[in-house]
Amino acid sequence: MSHLHHKVSALVDGELTGSARARAINHLRGCGACRHEVEQTLILKRRVCGLGAVEPSGDMFVRLGALPHHERPASPRRRFANARRVGVGVGSMSVAVLTLAYIVGGAEPPQVASVAPPVDDFAAEFAAETGAAPLSDPAVEAMNATAVAYPVSAEMPTPAQVQSVVSSPPAVHLQVGWAPETGPGDDRAAVDALGRAMVAPERVAYHGDRVVIDMASDEASMVRVSVQHVPGQGTSFDVTDSPDDATATFVAQGEAASARGFAGGQLQLLVDAYELTASGSTVVAGRAATVISARRGQELVARFFVDNATGLMVRREVYDGGRLVRSSAFESLRTSDEGFLSHLPPELTTPAATAVSTRLTPILNDDGYACPSTLSDTFQLTSLDRLDSSSDVIHAAYSDGLSSASLFEQRGQLRTGGLQGFPRVDIDGTKLALREGLPTVAVWESEGTVYTLVTDAPMSTSAALVAALPHRPPVAADTSSRLVRGFETLGSLLSPAA
Repeated sequence: MSHLHHKVSALVDGELTGSARARAINHLRGCGACRHEVEQTLILKRRVCGLGAVEPSGDMFVRLGALPHHERPASPRRRFANARRVGVGVGSMSVAVLTLAYIVGGAEPPQVASVAPPVDDFAAEFAAETGAAPLSDPAVEAMNATAVAYPVSAEMPTPAQVQSVVSSPPAVHLQVGWAPETGPGDDRAAVDALGRAMVAPERVAYHGDRVVIDMASDEASMVRVSVQHVPGQGTSFDVTDSPDDATATFVAQGEAASARGFAGGQLQLLVDAYELTASGSTVVAGRAATVISARRGQELVARFFVDNATGLMVRREVYDGGRLVRSSAFESLRTSDEGFLSHLPPELTTPAATAVSTRLTPILNDDGYACPSTLSDTFQLTSLDRLDSSSDVIHAAYSDGLSSASLFEQRGQLRTGGLQGFPRVDIDGTKLALREGLPTVAVWESEGTVYTLVTDAPMSTSAALVAALPHRPPVAADTSSRLVRGFETLGSLLSPAA
């Protein structure tokens, strides 16, 4: 809702119930204009009823306690009826509710828990998701590895040279089983090539060296990863040139049916968000490849290089504002029809989680969590789960097909002392702790909820994702804030569970 408007009177009169009341109260906590309107409504009603701005008589709670009790719990409507009878003695029902809310809200809100987000666990959860995504780069920094950093220079790799397409290049033909709907600017051949890339890991075993370079800031980072993949088993990532004593990490592959469903969904998101065209051909790691460009309007946002022989994604480039900011390419690649990993490295440890239906997002939103169906126009909600940990953590996953983002939400007050290596920055007026890399992690607090966003999106996109989420300061200790706390307390007392 934009503002409460006519709902102000309904709220102060106790006529809003259930999720409608919860949404209104949540809105009041973040909207100074509506809190001011509530306060003005209180003043107006006092004047209409001829009451002074004084506290109610001391025997009000005695009279409330003297209300008749019934063995069967009274319904919210009946409780409000009882409150209305008491309100007659002090002027009117609305003034009684407002005055009572003012008294009940006088106490300071309870102390909230101090939260130190388990960033490593959240990053591992993100790495496990993207590690199984055919169109994504591995989140190597979430696999206990550190990329090698060095200044950006003219010697940095440039975008791969691409030959213009004269005729359709030869490509492997696989039975994909689904065909995403294309938009008016999409090339059917480009979408089909990406469809083959999505399902190729289900059919092709491979082993090779992959170099991931991030050039988003003034200091670039590079990491070389030895990748071994076997269909049905999963993928092993071994960072070979990290200064840390990193060990190989294994990401298990899900069941074929679920993998196919994820692949189809990711590609459809990509088709919906960008215009895809077959833009040329080139050679990557000695293999002929078709190049697919993704654009938003006239702006190039990514290029995908698909091996003609196997359908594997052999190179990926991401652009931000027309500038190459990330490159991921195989230097060497060996493929086979089958394989087997006999000595599996340690599997990436991720928090246990319980899946939550995305249909429950309205309930979670009413409960104070931020689970919008879209973020920054193109990112769509793909999954929800609740992490099985000592604290209640909601995890919402988003993607536009090109990049992914995981949002973790915890109730409490941010304890910044545990965020070592996270510079404090200001993005479009939003203050947060930010660590750029593979992946980028942002942490901030908004009105009693701690948000941790983990994403592999370019920095401008990451900033837009952060800006699309709540950034509300604590409610000031003024009269309207006291009323809000009072309404929350009365609402809990008047609920059926009370």
